Amino acid sequence: MDLGELLEQPPTNQKNPERVLWEAIFALLRECGIEPLERYQPLIYTLRAAHLLFGIEEPPNPNSVGYVKFEFLKQQASSGKQQDIG
Repeated sequence: MDLGELLEQPPTNQKNPERVLWEAIFALLRECGIEPLERYQPLIYTLRAAHLLFGIEEPPNPNSVGYVKFEFLKQQASSGKQQDIG
């Protein structure tokens, strides 16, 4: 399975496919009322499971996950959707 095809993006905004996957997972967790995102387990475990599910051999980098989470939450705050998410 080609993760890039699965998470197709407009050519003007090319992000790493893993980042797109992580952001979609963060949004899904929020939509399901899981706040903070690490409510039930460390986020890195959730993302590692997603990597395995999609056949991504390389585990998620904790520093990259932290950065993407920070950017995701910052974007949510600027769009008025932030509600004490940590």
